[in-house]
Amino acid sequence: MATSSESVWDDAALRRAIRLLGAHASRIDDPLATARALRLVWDIAQRRGAATEIFQLPGTMPLVIVGNGPILLITHLDDPHPAAQVEEPSPPSITGEVVSAPGITRKAGVLAALGAILSDDEIAGQVTLVVEADRHQGSLALGYWIDATERSFQAAVCEVSDLPVPAPSIYLASTGVATIRITVSDSGQRIERAYGGVVPDVGHQLVAALASLKSVEGEVLVPQFYDGAITPEVEGLATLQRVASSVGAWLTRGVPPSEDRLSSSHLTLGAFLAPSITIREYSLDGKGPYLANQASAVVEARIMPGQDVGTIARSIETHVINRIPTATVRTILSRPSSRSTMLDEQQLEQIAQVIPVAAGNSPAGLLDGLGIPTVGVSTVWRDPALIQEQVTISGVAEGSRALQTLIRHLATATNGRETSR
Repeated sequence: MATSSESVWDDAALRRAIRLLGAHASRIDDPLATARALRLVWDIAQRRGAATEIFQLPGTMPLVIVGNGPILLITHLDDPHPAAQVEEPSPPSITGEVVSAPGITRKAGVLAALGAILSDDEIAGQVTLVVEADRHQGSLALGYWIDATERSFQAAVCEVSDLPVPAPSIYLASTGVATIRITVSDSGQRIERAYGGVVPDVGHQLVAALASLKSVEGEVLVPQFYDGAITPEVEGLATLQRVASSVGAWLTRGVPPSEDRLSSSHLTLGAFLAPSITIREYSLDGKGPYLANQASAVVEARIMPGQDVGTIARSIETHVINRIPTATVRTILSRPSSRSTMLDEQQLEQIAQVIPVAAGNSPAGLLDGLGIPTVGVSTVWRDPALIQEQVTISGVAEGSRALQTLIRHLATATNGRETSR
């Protein structure tokens, strides 16, 4: 790491970086805009003397890699928050400590991770920082990079998706995901819609199979779907109850009050601890006066620590095939859940509040499956009280310090441990 005055990372440098990055779009549906913002992250690190590289395979989003240390620090730039999806971003508004702009929350998380290594040479020597741009598509580029790199890693810190939980927070486990495509086709013969009452309709067949996956109350009806889920200890459940007010407020934002609404505690436990199935896509190829010859859907299963992602995917496949024997069912993404046991929870609580499990997209299970023990962390959060997105300069710096402390704990805990890929 360079030590010239140009490489110093301080309050002024953070303000410049957040002003520049905050003016770049990172829309979830605009890969080019996100790639441009990622290139700016690369430029910020390189200009301060950090060893940087860009990894990309054809058809995938790029990764920015900073440093060459034995501890992975993984953050992400792609931002699914609705308020971040602006087509023509402008420089953020900075008033004193407060920075306001669409998408600034996620960018602040990236800068907290970047600042953790740019402000401390000792930490920089211990860390390999990876900035993703496709976290919400399944971290495909990270998986390819892990397969391609010859580096070895002792442990990993993985920034979780932005949650309505006050930051900084540390997460002992992460959920997994199986994404499954279901396709139903007929013989291909074109039949007018007028005969739809007497011939099979692939659209209705698929809808009926999808409806059988869970009840109107949201309970998954696939046999053995809930088997194996690990329930947190009493202390972990109590921690979730303590953050229930913010989680509940986030989940019910903009929804009129109702006597039938679930309590904040119920919503929080359901969001963080309950396996689930959702329908992500549904499409028909029918055109003009003809019945559709093909119907397809993509379903996503969220699984909890203790559950096997392959078993869950096969259970869904069997459930669908039992109802539509001619259906084609294919798993297009499989990310296992993870559960970290490498650090004592009491040690972690000295750094930040400890949450038993992180909901949302995370490559933690991928790393855990490769023998790289992983702990989750958040340096920013979705505050339901905010009408527009904003962060504070001091909050970003606090996130960097929390990451540095956590990395030191990891370095001590894994000292002498055989490194893994």
